[in-house]
Amino acid sequence: MVYRPRKPPPDAVPIGTIIESLLRRRRAGTGEAFNQVWAVWEKAVGSAIASQARPAAFKNGILVVHATNSVWLQQLQFMRREIISKINDHCDQPLVRELKLKISNF
Repeated sequence: MVYRPRKPPPDAVPIGTIIESLLRRRRAGTGEAFNQVWAVWEKAVGSAIASQARPAAFKNGILVVHATNSVWLQQLQFMRREIISKINDHCDQPLVRELKLKISNF
């Protein structure tokens, strides 16, 4: 039996195009504010925290941060207000009003 690849349907779209479109929509509304938070992240929280936690999303003043494990997640919970304050200080404006924390391998 000889394998013969099927021809894609005429309306087929490459998967890379679909993924790129989904990511663009998911990050819609984050734009400049998210970039600003990302740019000051390590300065604001320090290299130890930055190596274990990263900003993942930002919308309407809510910053989602991914931590590497439950220990770091708990530590960040205790430091929540301090982190928000430091980020806002480094951004020279009150961008972040709430921090949501999740565990993620990044």
